[in-house]
Amino acid sequence: SDLNLSLTIGIGCAGSVDPRIGTVRNSPNFAHWKNVPLKAWAELDFGVPVSLDNDANCAVVAEWKQGKGVGRKNFLLLTLGTGIGGGVVIENRLFRGNTGTAAELGHISIFANGEACPCGNRGCFERYCSGTAIRRQAGDISSKEVFSNPTDERFIPVIENFLFNFSAALTSLANIFDPEAILLGGQVSLGVVPYLPRIRETVRKQAFPAIAAELQIEQAHFGNLSGSLGAAF
Repeated sequence: SDLNLSLTIGIGCAGSVDPRIGTVRNSPNFAHWKNVPLKAWAELDFGVPVSLDNDANCAVVAEWKQGKGVGRKNFLLLTLGTGIGGGVVIENRLFRGNTGTAAELGHISIFANGEACPCGNRGCFERYCSGTAIRRQAGDISSKEVFSNPTDERFIPVIENFLFNFSAALTSLANIFDPEAILLGGQVSLGVVPYLPRIRETVRKQAFPAIAAELQIEQAHFGNLSGSLGAAF
């Protein structure tokens, strides 16, 4: 009753979010967070109603409402940054799953006995293709610098490994969801854009032919802003 109903705040947060009660159950990017009542904290501080959701869900909503998801009923969005987030629209509805934790696309395993991930799994997609992973593989050099210097001998194997693993993950996602499009957002996606023709060709060869014939792989319209805009929506 004390909330100012003329204003609202939307928050997108990485990790397993329960949008129904506004808590962050846990997040691989915030090691000590467990059942954090982020919605309640923000409402107490700002005195306005707050909506909380996973940041990649927010990002896919922005594309769905005003970006490259407009007019598409089935598509995915990958947010490439510190980790890899995912958002999924299926039959013109945001897919949340049973607990609201669906579409953690960065945590599909692409190597069954691969690197341990803070999520509890091994060989997760984001352990090999996120900005953090690229920095680690390149000797503490940012993904922006790596992709900006593709002929540097230090970075060629890093880029080649990225393209191999990234295309494999996209092929799996295409075969699972049969989407009209896979959109790429987040800061790291800016460096990936020059390699889109190669990625498309690899996925086209590896995915089921019917899926590959229809699938579009594109940069998200709002890029790194999609999470913030989706939270506002």
